[in-house]
Amino acid sequence: MTTQRFTLKGEFIELNALLKLLALAPSGGAAKTLIASGAVRVDGVAETRVRRKLRNGNAVRIADEEVLVTAAESAAAGPSQGGAIKNTELLRSEPPSPPASGRGLGGG
Repeated sequence: MTTQRFTLKGEFIELNALLKLLALAPSGGAAKTLIASGAVRVDGVAETRVRRKLRNGNAVRIADEEVLVTAAESAAAGPSQGGAIKNTELLRSEPPSPPASGRGLGGG
């Protein structure tokens, strides 16, 4: 069995997102099918909830692969004043686009 660690970048990650991110499922549809079939276990129990929130300490197993979910150092201390950030927000590869015009909202 292969074991790997996944470090959270926020408070949690959804099960289907974890499977896609670690290439344990080739697509979102495949992740849903694997989960619905009962082939995925969380902490030793078959899990059929696609969007199951995985947190620090959870262990996910599919076939001969096991993933241990761990918290980042700052996340282990608890959410910051601004609250937890979803992992999907952290996965953006591009910054948000600037407004189409250089003018502010005050008109002109």
